[in-house]
Amino acid sequence: MNKAKILGALKFFFTSGLWLILVLFIADIVSKAVVLNVLKTEGAAITVIPNFFRIALVFNQGAVAGILSGTGILLPLVSLIGGGLMIFALVRYWKKMSKLSRYAFFLMIPGCFGNLVDRALYNNRGVVDFLEFKFGDFYWPTFNLADSCLVIGVLMILLALFLEERKNSASKNSKEEEEND
Repeated sequence: MNKAKILGALKFFFTSGLWLILVLFIADIVSKAVVLNVLKTEGAAITVIPNFFRIALVFNQGAVAGILSGTGILLPLVSLIGGGLMIFALVRYWKKMSKLSRYAFFLMIPGCFGNLVDRALYNNRGVVDFLEFKFGDFYWPTFNLADSCLVIGVLMILLALFLEERKNSASKNSKEEEEND
């Protein structure tokens, strides 16, 4: 590969937003490693904002809020296949995708692979979760950066689908009005 192609690829990488995948994946892995190194044992916690937010080491063998716990290879396969399909979709449909959809994938890909790494490294314990919020007497299920990326990415995809449907509906109505005139 010549210098111009390398520079062109780097320019595309940084201007397209693809760099977010790498940054978020690394941030997820590093944040979990730091929490493991500092807190060491499950259940250990550091209060950040009393009665609202703390960093608490929890191992989650399931998916969100522990659902599907004990399903063995299912969750790692879902992460691997889901992340792989999203990469394929980005490559295959890049030009057809809205910017919002692309950025949703930029969040969901590191989310899938960040939790996959945990499942591979800490197979007997599960995914490292550590962000814990309390609202009155209610504790939100403990989560991590990868989980946040997945949830926000899914919400962005839903928003993109809604906006696309709305745009198509408006276009269809406009065409019908033109035909009726």
